[in-house]
Amino acid sequence: MMIRYLTLVFAFLSMSCVAELKSPISIINLISSPEKFDGKTVRVIGYGVFDEYSTIVCLNEDDIEFGISKNCVWVGLIPPATFKAKELSNSYVDLEGVFNQNKPNHTYTASGMIKNVEIIFSSIPEKK
Repeated sequence: MMIRYLTLVFAFLSMSCVAELKSPISIINLISSPEKFDGKTVRVIGYGVFDEYSTIVCLNEDDIEFGISKNCVWVGLIPPATFKAKELSNSYVDLEGVFNQNKPNHTYTASGMIKNVEIIFSSIPEKK
């Protein structure tokens, strides 16, 4: 009886803890006013590249092709997003994490970072 009760309590608590996604903001707004978003959870849509050389999301695919890193933010993935990101690399993605306007070192050229990203999915709806 006690196990059944605890199972019901756990199920109720886990359903009430499901987080709602924030409304997406433009990467343009994020990189033009980084102080406004620093330390806050943000959701952005952009062109993502997730491979052994980089984990970034940019305004669009041309920024990757032409190396315009100022239109990009570094992405710090944590499970389960690390596994999903590999499938979504080189495509438009929708992701959510905590924005940090500071660069980790002097060789870093992107315009800030979105860390603790655990929510990521394709931003292109599937065709019916």
